[in-house]
Amino acid sequence: MPRRAALLLAGALACSAEEIPPDPCEPLLAASRDRAAWPGLVVDVPRGDTLRVQVKSVGLRTIRLAGLRAPGLGESLGQVSRFHLARLAKGLRIFLVLEPPPGAWPSEVIALVEDFAEAQLEAGMGWYRPEEEALLGAYVSCRCRTAAERARAAARGVWTP
Repeated sequence: MPRRAALLLAGALACSAEEIPPDPCEPLLAASRDRAAWPGLVVDVPRGDTLRVQVKSVGLRTIRLAGLRAPGLGESLGQVSRFHLARLAKGLRIFLVLEPPPGAWPSEVIALVEDFAEAQLEAGMGWYRPEEEALLGAYVSCRCRTAAERARAAARGVWTP
């Protein structure tokens, strides 16, 4: 993740602590519980809400991003959404945050993966799935819902009239 770290560092140097905008979701961090994280490498992005990940000690798995529904490849913005996620994720080492599946891992799972769902929602590259709030946790759910609301208010992506 050197690219992401460099971007965060540059942003941190550009403003002082007083200038950092308040995060309305921050109080929910205290309520968060740590869950198991599985390391992996993103090898492909078949859709704007789906990653193909080589998961350490598990193998190649299809991972759908919790909290996000992207347009299908045949739908309007489907290819754009896929390309946007590929630029964010392909080739990165990631951690899948989920409860370990009982027994063998299924070939397709739904998981919280870093902040990719939030980034897709912020760009208007999909719709928020409120039915998956339990998978996201209170803090990430709030961040994703807020990102989707900002995209809708700005008429970005799927919200373009």
